[in-house]
Amino acid sequence: MNKNLVVVFDFDGTIADSAQATIGIFDQLSKEFNLGKSGRYLFDIYREKGARELVKELKIPLRKLPTLLKRYREESARIIKDLKPIRQVDGMLEKLKNEGFALGILTSNSGENVGKFIEKNKLFFFDFIYSEGSFFGKDKVIKKMLKNQHLDSKQTIYVGDEARDIDAARKAGIKVIAATWGFNSDEILKKSNPDYLVNNPKELVEIVKKF
Repeated sequence: MNKNLVVVFDFDGTIADSAQATIGIFDQLSKEFNLGKSGRYLFDIYREKGARELVKELKIPLRKLPTLLKRYREESARIIKDLKPIRQVDGMLEKLKNEGFALGILTSNSGENVGKFIEKNKLFFFDFIYSEGSFFGKDKVIKKMLKNQHLDSKQTIYVGDEARDIDAARKAGIKVIAATWGFNSDEILKKSNPDYLVNNPKELVEIVKKF
């Protein structure tokens, strides 16, 4: 077991149970931007096909995409205080911390809001929160996080719930665990070929301990 390993978690869908809230946000944005699609429909596209396919499905001019993403982030920030952790995640984090691993969060949400979520849900296990927004350039964000937090890429593993998390970790040169309890289905996660695919938080603990 590698006690020098740093385990970095995505936030939405991996730590925070934000699926239903995201459906509600999609509903709201669909009305604002006249997309003519239900939040449930858009979320299912996101879950089964990924972020790029969702953008194609929206069929809006690229010039409007930054505004839509800005609104999405605004609404996501607004609801953080009401979110709950994914079931069994608190126990998983406690076990990893007790084993001596350093833990972090990488998120496009504001660090302040994520901090409020952690405080409200008493998840005081993280050594750092790195916050920077990027919808398609997450590999660059990971590299900046590694530099900012003085992390060794060979001693860092990323845990995410989307295919784009896997792709970004690969480009950034770190190992990645894909969690099937989040936004993307296990089928789409498998296609991106993560180092490990886990179906529950308990399983994740056992995998991390093998490094």
